[in-house]
Amino acid sequence: FGSLGAGNVPLSSTTSNARSATSPNTNRTPTTKRSTPATPANRAEIDPNHVFDPSDASRALTSSRDLASRAEQLVDEGSLLIEDGRLGLAEASYLKALNVMPSYPRAMAGLVRVHIERKDGAEAVRWAKQLVANQPKNGQHQLLLGDAQALRGDTEAARAAWNQAVRYGNYAARQRLSASADGM
Repeated sequence: FGSLGAGNVPLSSTTSNARSATSPNTNRTPTTKRSTPATPANRAEIDPNHVFDPSDASRALTSSRDLASRAEQLVDEGSLLIEDGRLGLAEASYLKALNVMPSYPRAMAGLVRVHIERKDGAEAVRWAKQLVANQPKNGQHQLLLGDAQALRGDTEAARAAWNQAVRYGNYAARQRLSASADGM
């Protein structure tokens, strides 16, 4: 019949749950074979003579669209969570979106808003700076940077960001500038 372990369970080197087939007092860890099969996605790296298949590009494009769609869905979810005051869940949703699509501006803007709502100026500024670094000529992003800096207490930097926001067409920043001139 073959080898039997504790409880008359057959032992096998291919059993994925080898630990359960042995006594609970043993410290044996199952070993699994880890190899990467040649797939169309990695075959080009393996075979220098690989001929480009247009369907490979089509699959990559579809995958890219799927990722963008998933990131957008997560950001929309985060926006709803902010409206409900569920800032921890909103933050998690935005961070997931960034895992799906790094440097996604809407996810970064959402994180700025979360930290502004929490009155955490340092984190709001950190995310706003990353956002503005990715899209420096976006008036909404400049406005968020100014708001984060104002929350942190840096009125001069806030005014500079709001002035940039006005230059890039964000007229809500004019109200911030007027309020800061009146003594915030």
